[in-house]
Amino acid sequence: MYEIKKVEQVTVEKEVVVEATLDQYVGYQLMLGREAKKWSHQETILQVKGAVSITHLRNIEKGLPTLRLKDMELLCDIYDVEVSSLFPTEDNS
Repeated sequence: MYEIKKVEQVTVEKEVVVEATLDQYVGYQLMLGREAKKWSHQETILQVKGAVSITHLRNIEKGLPTLRLKDMELLCDIYDVEVSSLFPTEDNS
């Protein structure tokens, strides 16, 4: 009988809490909205008919302070989420 040694990769999902700025929090919420639709960045850009560039969308999701109100409203509209849901409440802050 021979032994075969294998290395198996085990993936464990765990919840991690990190501190974030408001821009990062809102960007993360928008990313979750996009992912809920199962859209890539490119598919999102097609949905907004080029009103937002891929670079700008990625910067928003990273939490860089580039988000404008009109972009937020546009993205919320196509993701079917309320603008108010992007902001922390006492329950999720």
